[in-house]
Amino acid sequence: MENYIKLGKQIISDGIKQNSRIGPTRALHNQVLKYDLSKGFPLMTTKYVGPKSIIHETLWYLQGTTSINYLEENKVFVWSQFADENKDIGKTYSYQFRNFGGVDQVKEVIKRLTKDDEEQYTDRRAIINLFNSAELDQMSIPPCIAMLQFNVYWEDNKKYIDATILQRSADFCLGVPYDIAEMALLTHIIAAYVKAIPKELAIFYSNIHVYEAHVETLKEQLEEEPKKLPELGLDINRIRATEPEELKPEWFEITSIPKGRKKFKYELF
Repeated sequence: MENYIKLGKQIISDGIKQNSRIGPTRALHNQVLKYDLSKGFPLMTTKYVGPKSIIHETLWYLQGTTSINYLEENKVFVWSQFADENKDIGKTYSYQFRNFGGVDQVKEVIKRLTKDDEEQYTDRRAIINLFNSAELDQMSIPPCIAMLQFNVYWEDNKKYIDATILQRSADFCLGVPYDIAEMALLTHIIAAYVKAIPKELAIFYSNIHVYEAHVETLKEQLEEEPKKLPELGLDINRIRATEPEELKPEWFEITSIPKGRKKFKYELF
C-alpha cells in the first residue's frame, strides 16, 4: 500500500484546490494505482476496511438490481442515504453491470474472454461500461467507477488476466480503499469464470480528491506503516458452476488480515 500512501501525500501537498457540489477539496487529475494480484489481496492495511463489506458489495454489483435490500440485510449501509422509501437507488452500479441497454455486460465479458482460448487470442473489447448517459436521470447517484476492461494473455501456456478500471471521481479517504479491494475481488471472480490467473489491477483516476474536512485525519492515517497484504481464498469450482447473480458470500474469505488496524473517522458527504 506504499503507492496509496505516496499518492495521498501528493494530493495533500500538490492538490488543486477545487470547489465541489458537496464541499472544498484538494484534487489531482490523471493518477493511477497498480497492484500485482499475485502478491496478495489489496485490502488496506493502514486503516480498517471491513472485509465482509467488500465481499457483499462486490456480489451486489453482480446481482443486476436496483434494490439495496441485500446490502442492508448484510449490514452494509453505505448506499442507504441514496435509496428511496422502497430501498431503491435506480439504474446505477448493480443494474448497469447486468443491463446496459439490454446487454448483460458481465456475461458478455466472460464470453469474450473465453471464445478464443484455443487460438490464445486476446480480445480487446471485454469492457463493462457503467456510466450510461442515457439513464443518468434514472439513477439516484451516477457511478464513480465509469468503465472496466479486462485483458487475457498467455505465458508458457498459462492464461492470465489483467484489469483496467477508469474512475471518473474518487474520494481518497472513504471510497478508494473499498474500490481497490472490490475491483480486485471482481477481477478474481471474472478470472474464475474464464479460467485465468489474476495478475495486474490498474485503476486510473480522472479526479481523485481529499475533502478539506478530511485532511488532518488523513495526515495521521498516512503515518501508519503498511503491513503484508492479506490473502484471498475462494471456491473456484462453485463459482464456475453458478450464475454470477447467485454467488454466495461464504465462498469467499479474506485471510491473514493484520491485527490492530485503526478506524479513522471521516465524515461521509
